[in-house]
Amino acid sequence: MLFGEDGVCACDSELFLRFVGAGETGRFSALTGAPPPEVDTVDVQIPGFGTFSAIPLADR
Repeated sequence: MLFGEDGVCACDSELFLRFVGAGETGRFSALTGAPPPEVDTVDVQIPGFGTFSAIPLADR
């Protein structure tokens, strides 16, 4: 999970209200500080759903 400087999860506060069915897409976002320059990918965890590993970062 992604936590802000205050220790609070930076995830969508109403994630439990969203449902993405098979074959559908959804957009989720969170804001955080930039990772170090040598980091090219990140893992994204969505509570109750799973982890997406090695997501490439957009050009900075």
